[in-house]
Amino acid sequence: MPRVQAPDGPIDFPDTMKDTDIEAAMAKLYPQSTTPQSTIAPPPQTTGIFPRIAQWGKDLSTDLREGTDLTAPGRFLHMAGARPLREGVSPQTAEYMGSPELGVSKVIQGLGETGTPGQRLHGMGHVAGGALQTATLPLSIMPETVAGTGPAAVRGFSRLLPSAERSGNSLSEIEAAIGHHPINIEEPGNAALESMTLASRGNPAPAKPIQNFLTRTTAPDRITAGGAEISHPPLTFKEGRDFYSAGRGKLATDEATRLNSKQIRALNEFTHSLGNSLQQTADEYGRGPEYAKAITEYRRAKQLQSGLKTAGKIGAGAAVAGAGVEAGRRLMSPLWSK
Repeated sequence: MPRVQAPDGPIDFPDTMKDTDIEAAMAKLYPQSTTPQSTIAPPPQTTGIFPRIAQWGKDLSTDLREGTDLTAPGRFLHMAGARPLREGVSPQTAEYMGSPELGVSKVIQGLGETGTPGQRLHGMGHVAGGALQTATLPLSIMPETVAGTGPAAVRGFSRLLPSAERSGNSLSEIEAAIGHHPINIEEPGNAALESMTLASRGNPAPAKPIQNFLTRTTAPDRITAGGAEISHPPLTFKEGRDFYSAGRGKLATDEATRLNSKQIRALNEFTHSLGNSLQQTADEYGRGPEYAKAITEYRRAKQLQSGLKTAGKIGAGAAVAGAGVEAGRRLMSPLWSK
């Protein structure tokens, strides 16, 4: 609300009035005096460590949900190619699956608000709500993992979550049924050869899964007494699954440090191409939808497990940091009140 200092005291004008209208009104009210300039101040800026902490927590939530880069973790996730929580799912599903991370960011926001005058009660609500949100996903999983105990509704909902065990069993059953059938290796073979080309141009040697794949598919199996080469038999679906798992798995420490970014991209391209060939074979033999569902569920289950571990580490760090912030606020509050 604009405030103008008049000869007999300040006068507040409605926000809808323009500066010219305010000056005209002052001229009518005080025709003999010089109309002072309106002291319309800009909105107060957020200052102090606690408001900045609160804003950082809000920005982190936005980064996690939308894939923006407002915070350092958001920028890191963006550069790493991580997908935002809301991509391809409903907002309700995103909030549920991302509850550990989103709960931590809400706690951080609340801790900042508890140190901000006028927002302390609001901040306490965010701290409590964030703590409950962080526990939402783990609590929904826990009843099914402890001898099937817990409310039936919670157990039923947890069965809707991706399960590495369930999807792994499905993949094993599919392998048993069609594992002996050959797959088309043209696409993954070209990707593997591209990795070899990179190595010939001064880059590190290809990743071990690619080297092993090329050995299996290109080197002669054996040589007859007459010197004739006998090539390998076609690569089977089961063998392809083994190479795919090796390419998708976590690289050993020495392998990860040996490869550069070009060879890591080549490994990802090889694995993606091999995955396409496996899916084509599953489609050809009538197991396509079942295989696609199992692969997707297994990948999401592993991502969920990794997210829970990360959220636990972040939550522990936030709790320690929050305790320190609250202790500092209590120690400094006598100084602020002076």
